[in-house]
Amino acid sequence: MLQGAQLILVPNDCTDINPHRLNELSVAAMQNMVGVAMANPPGENAGNSCAFHPMIWESSDNMIVLAEPSFDGVIYADFDMDAIIEYREREDLGKFRKTSAYKHLVCFLYCNKNFSYVIRKDKNPHSRLTR
Repeated sequence: MLQGAQLILVPNDCTDINPHRLNELSVAAMQNMVGVAMANPPGENAGNSCAFHPMIWESSDNMIVLAEPSFDGVIYADFDMDAIIEYREREDLGKFRKTSAYKHLVCFLYCNKNFSYVIRKDKNPHSRLTR
């Protein structure tokens, strides 16, 4: 979304597909305000190739398609890109992004490759990042 992506494709080879892993993909679609599609080879505790749209607030489930674990073939997911773009423009996760601020973070992390974050816990209940 930030640089024009409308869909995240996730090639996968996981033999531990469970509801938590599928939820991660659902959340990725919602948080990034894009479609997410994952392809995984069939097998025991595998398979489950799937696709999610980001419009979580307008439906009880944002899953477009989910293949059976043993399904060996091609599945199709129909993403309504016009609806996704319109949804992104009016929902909070999309309309309040300040993408111009991201370049400073990316440049900082890229330009300071030796910089490491350490989470320090002290008497303050909040963790602080220190260099």
